[in-house]
Amino acid sequence: MNHAKAESSTQIMSSRPNTSFYTPAPDFPEVDTKSNLWPNVLEDLLKDADIELISLEENRVKIKTLVQRRNNIAHGKRDIVTEISYYRGFENAVYDVMYEMALKIDERLNAAPYV
Repeated sequence: MNHAKAESSTQIMSSRPNTSFYTPAPDFPEVDTKSNLWPNVLEDLLKDADIELISLEENRVKIKTLVQRRNNIAHGKRDIVTEISYYRGFENAVYDVMYEMALKIDERLNAAPYV
């Protein structure tokens, strides 16, 4: 083997990043959604994290209806949404809750005792 080739191979190998070290993902606790994420179940989970969502209360009926419809479909019942505007009401309710939840989680993680 040519000495120049051996030297360049060594340089290439030593310039590679060490991939044997990595940052492991944090351990998260198990989250029991009681099989379905009903509004009261989400409320209890968020209460444990000291988070309250106004949008959850405002959209409680729509979220409950959505979970019930999902259950009906999952168990073989026909539960068809025929109007897009009706569907959009549920979609908007979920987005409202998710958006507020993301903001509140971020706010909570940036407050004591987490900062």
